[in-house]
Amino acid sequence: MSKQIRRPNGWTDHDAARSALQEQPDEWVLIGVRRARYSAANAASDIRCGRQGYTPAGAYEARAEPVGDDTGVYARYVDTEGGEQR
Repeated sequence: MSKQIRRPNGWTDHDAARSALQEQPDEWVLIGVRRARYSAANAASDIRCGRQGYTPAGAYEARAEPVGDDTGVYARYVDTEGGEQR
């Protein structure tokens, strides 16, 4: 999925992002683009740590990567059925 998962106000729709990630386990999905790298890195950290509803902590992987002049937040769902981590 190359399109960002956004609300009409421009913010990331985390409910939709979590659903999209769970429908495509192990696939990296662009869930947002930030102008500042530190903002994207913080968002990725929040996802990895289980904040913004990405629970349990460790069920999602996330990273920040350049997207043109901005920085994209990519995430993927890695939790297996039954709550066991890979």
